[in-house]
Amino acid sequence: MKTERKTMMVSLRMPEEVVEDLKRMAPLKGMSGYQALIKHYVGMGLRRDLETLWLREVPERIQDILAKHGLTGEAQEDLLEELLGVVPHERIRETKEESLQAATP
Repeated sequence: MKTERKTMMVSLRMPEEVVEDLKRMAPLKGMSGYQALIKHYVGMGLRRDLETLWLREVPERIQDILAKHGLTGEAQEDLLEELLGVVPHERIRETKEESLQAATP
């Protein structure tokens, strides 16, 4: 059973042609209307950004915790790799690099 989440009214100004495109695209995506499609797009982008944030922050926090408990060097790297085995280590590095590039003017 789904529980209702608390919502709030948000007002956006968008170019008319964007709203018209959203109205055309909504039925093709199986949405009841353009507002549902906007929520869908916002949700997708937010989930992607939250994953990027997680990929950037969690490994660093884990490393800090391991170091605090005396685990450093190769043993720390091995344990971190095992803990994050569901996320390829290269993806973590790529995400950090992307974040750094985005922050650099």
